[in-house]
Amino acid sequence: MEIEEIFQDKSIKLKSKVAILGAGLLNGGLSLQLLLEYADQQNAVDKATCLEAIEYATKKNPAIGNSALLKYLTNVLGVMNRE
Repeated sequence: MEIEEIFQDKSIKLKSKVAILGAGLLNGGLSLQLLLEYADQQNAVDKATCLEAIEYATKKNPAIGNSALLKYLTNVLGVMNRE
């Protein structure tokens, strides 16, 4: 299932979306870079869901995190801090 399909399917609850996306990151079916690019174009709620999925996955396998993730999170947190 594509990321967009997951977010458009209103029958999938937020926690399930996090689990589905997180599982995709863990099993290699979803790339971290693709999820970050998707999150960057979304509203605050969907962006937060993407970030929660990344948190879910990195808690189970910290090796998923990389320098692109750190840069992205630093930028997001910096923007939030300025608001």
